[in-house]
Amino acid sequence: MTDFAAALGKVIYDRLAAQVSLAGVYQHVPENTQPPVVIVGDMDFENDGDKAGALFRYSVQIVAVIQGPSRKPLNALMTQVFDALNEWTPAATASVRFGPATVETGSGQEIQGEQGPVYFGQQQAVLYVQAA
Repeated sequence: MTDFAAALGKVIYDRLAAQVSLAGVYQHVPENTQPPVVIVGDMDFENDGDKAGALFRYSVQIVAVIQGPSRKPLNALMTQVFDALNEWTPAATASVRFGPATVETGSGQEIQGEQGPVYFGQQQAVLYVQAA
């Protein structure tokens, strides 16, 4: 069986690593890594297929984290993520075809860290995936 989540995680990571210049991009953030970072987070899926075959709708959480006195750098970082993913169609692999990505939601929040404000932004990218 094809591992759609692994294939999708790889293409999203590769795209963000190539397109995002304001932060490091991670799937697994190394311990003690300081912001700014972009994290390819949790993935959920639903099978929207029919008798003709499976068609999986994946929702991928992308988290951006910055530290500093204002939210402005977070907004710039989230814009880079949006521009990298929205309406982008990953190239097919030998076993997986992808539909175009849509960034559907975005939100942000602030917490007080030991060294000042830390801002978190979350976006959800949605893509359709099926066997090639």
